[in-house]
Amino acid sequence: MRAEVSQERDPQLAVRELEFLQRLSQSAASTRDSGDLVDLIIRETTAAIDTDVCSLYLVDSGGRDLALTATNGLNERMVGQVSMRVGEGITGWVAETREPKLVSDVSLEPHWKWVPGLDEERFRSMLSVPIESGPRLVGVLNVQSIERRDFTDEDVDFLRAIAGQVAGILERSELQRRLGQLAEIKLSHAIHERFTRLSLEGAGIPMIMEAVGSLAGGTAALYSPEGFRVRGSGESADGRNTDGRLPDGSAAGDSEPDGGQSEALPDRLQLPPAILGLGMRKVRVSAGRPRRPIDLIPVRAGADLLGVLAVV
Repeated sequence: MRAEVSQERDPQLAVRELEFLQRLSQSAASTRDSGDLVDLIIRETTAAIDTDVCSLYLVDSGGRDLALTATNGLNERMVGQVSMRVGEGITGWVAETREPKLVSDVSLEPHWKWVPGLDEERFRSMLSVPIESGPRLVGVLNVQSIERRDFTDEDVDFLRAIAGQVAGILERSELQRRLGQLAEIKLSHAIHERFTRLSLEGAGIPMIMEAVGSLAGGTAALYSPEGFRVRGSGESADGRNTDGRLPDGSAAGDSEPDGGQSEALPDRLQLPPAILGLGMRKVRVSAGRPRRPIDLIPVRAGADLLGVLAVV
């Protein structure tokens, strides 16, 4: 049920809300990092709607639990640690009913649930709205104030508008994540196919690694299942290893460019157990000097692991 309007609308507050929604739309169009944008929403919403706290809860993939994802006034160390069931507390009730909840005094609200380590007694009033994307529940957006406040229909409409922006941002982030996963799977398949084709054609290891590295946009080397780099793997056309050393292990001359060292792959890698699992397409580790991310791609013949491609 909607609350009765108990105070006149502040024209300056209305202007701030409109400016906020305009700024939010512009930021959503120009910012690729959804985390930064969510932080902006949490930070600016408290000022625009004149509250002390804004918190974001997202529903899990099973649709049964809500996880605290962001807050700017409650204990931020509890982000990712606190969750509640759909239907539990004010936040869970809003998620279950898909209706907003306006609470002037949480101590008098039957649905209120105290969360140790997160909630503070000084926050008295609360407004909570669902975040929806079409028929799907995405999460819940809450604002709280220290002073008692009778939230209005206009407050609800404004927070719903913000929740709609949040839903769009999160949907875009999920789409980007899935596209990234698809691109990684395609690259893994392409590398595996190139490796297999060149091997069948009798190409040497240096030629194969050069082709694979070119495909991946980096430097590639082949490692044994025990983690040792195969001789001839990861060498440049002049016979130098990618770590700037000659095949016999001697150091390169002073004229050796630094570019080779920036792509160095170590002579031995500590292969993670996950790479041994059947069906594993790629594992990312951190190794080398200086340490850097290295993508590991298993090379198999049926269920047998023949080696591991490393790309940096």
